[in-house]
Amino acid sequence: MRSVRFIPIASAFAILTLLAAGRNLRAAETVRVDPAKVEQLRRLEPLTPDKVKIFVDSGQLTERQSELVVKYIDKNGTLALPDWLIGREAPPAAPAGPAAPAAVRHSDGSLDTVAWIREDDARNPLAALPADQEARLEDRLRQFRGSNGGLRESIKEDVRALIPASNFAVYQMLKDPVDLEDAVSMWKAVAFPGNPRAAGFIARMHQDMMRTANPILIPYAKDIGGLILRRKSGNEQPARRWYDSRDIRNDIIELEQCIAQCSGVRASTYLADLFSARYASEEAPMRDSSRDQKRIVEACGANKEAFDRGKPSSWHSALSGFERALIAERLVQMLASDKGDLRDIARDGLLVCLGSDTNDKDLKKRLDKAHDNWGNFLSWYAQRRAELASGR
Repeated sequence: MRSVRFIPIASAFAILTLLAAGRNLRAAETVRVDPAKVEQLRRLEPLTPDKVKIFVDSGQLTERQSELVVKYIDKNGTLALPDWLIGREAPPAAPAGPAAPAAVRHSDGSLDTVAWIREDDARNPLAALPADQEARLEDRLRQFRGSNGGLRESIKEDVRALIPASNFAVYQMLKDPVDLEDAVSMWKAVAFPGNPRAAGFIARMHQDMMRTANPILIPYAKDIGGLILRRKSGNEQPARRWYDSRDIRNDIIELEQCIAQCSGVRASTYLADLFSARYASEEAPMRDSSRDQKRIVEACGANKEAFDRGKPSSWHSALSGFERALIAERLVQMLASDKGDLRDIARDGLLVCLGSDTNDKDLKKRLDKAHDNWGNFLSWYAQRRAELASGR
């Protein structure tokens, strides 16, 4: 008979304690680093804390993420970050709002996207903050102007904690063109799929900056001087600021990226209107169809890094079928354009909106040929729209 070896109770308890501690340590470590950022960091090996700090200063890593990265840099400057710490961090959950508004249709049966957005805005119960919170938030946003380091990150956390109510405060306090750089930094901090209403406020600032910068937004000329912008109201500092033409273009493009990150109906339809104007003429500033195709994919709720036109499994959207139906109504108009760049942008967005949760391998071919056989495409599209609008 084989003998049975028993582990002493004290030893067994010690082992269980160590296992539990390991599990608790892993559970407590909630910080994750996006896979794309990990790849960027590894391309810069050998890594140093100073190199990691560049990612923090540019808003690509938070302070906590940078501390985690530095912790796992070995003596050779190689990033040895465990797989379980690599992944997309869950965005802060937006407070629950009322039920989504019902569909509004035109006489021809198409969905009225503008009416839906207007009704959804009206149903937002958090459009205003309590007076004391609003006053504190305004004070914090004043401190944010020109701040840096820990103070800047602390203010961003306060603003994120009050989403979506804080969206309006950010726009009101940082909408002056003089504050453009601070506004871009703040919008980057609150732009994520769980905050779709922010897209509307960022779009307002984007429109204001496009009008302000129009004299220097010349196609294919990125360095033509710049602008001196003066504060429009109030006596706060800085009263004026110089913006180089290249910098102001980059800031405007970053605002577009922020809009795309707030994936939803507002973001997608605004970008669709923007791109329709940008690619309608023969020449326009800030054209980059490859970049803008990625923007529309992200705004439609898909992962722009994983998106592959030839793989239906990469077309998945986080948005509801009804939301995708509303977006598709605008993108189908772009698909009818005579401009190839516009059709390409519309096609990628429609692959996400119409192809999400399906295995329709013929969808790309159908969209590519739609312009040549528009009647047949519209007949098919009407059926697919009905399926999405009904939640199927």
